[in-house]
Amino acid sequence: MNPSMVALHSHWLNADAVKIEINTALPVDESYSCELQTLSQFHSSFRRISVFYSLLYVVVEGYRELGSTDEKVDSLLEQHDFVDALRLFRNATFHYQKAPIPEKL
Repeated sequence: MNPSMVALHSHWLNADAVKIEINTALPVDESYSCELQTLSQFHSSFRRISVFYSLLYVVVEGYRELGSTDEKVDSLLEQHDFVDALRLFRNATFHYQKAPIPEKL
């Protein structure tokens, strides 16, 4: 078994683990308003999906670095605007940004 592919798969598993949590509802605390809780749940969901998309780009980087090929994956990666958007999203998620919601997101 190729250790590099195992490493790439481990990065996929990281992204997949976060993907599972994306739709997990946050517990409701009756001491806060319904509106505040809805806003808080939305914000948390956005942050979780941001981490998923960012980790997905790490998988894309590894796939390319390994020189991997797969007809279906390669056809998706030909959509350069989407792939670059994932890269910017990853950067905005994992690197400090001065704005609370940077343009990259």
